[in-house]
Amino acid sequence: MSKDLGRSAEAFMASGAYAAKKDAIEDLASSPEGRNVKAMLSRGGFEEAVRRGDTDALKRALAGVLKTEDGARLVRELTDMMGK
Repeated sequence: MSKDLGRSAEAFMASGAYAAKKDAIEDLASSPEGRNVKAMLSRGGFEEAVRRGDTDALKRALAGVLKTEDGARLVRELTDMMGK
């Protein structure tokens, strides 16, 4: 993903409750599921949709990923992590 998107994600992670879980979230993102989801989003044009501000394209890309086993597992793990 682009450097701008990466910087935005880093700034978001540095704020609030996410900062305390930064390492765990990074581990999750670099897990096999995280890498698969990143590849799916990349193929689905997610980054370009973010740049354009195309919320419909973002919704479609995310909905498609969430229908996959890896996407659903990643969201469950992230939800569990943030709930603790």
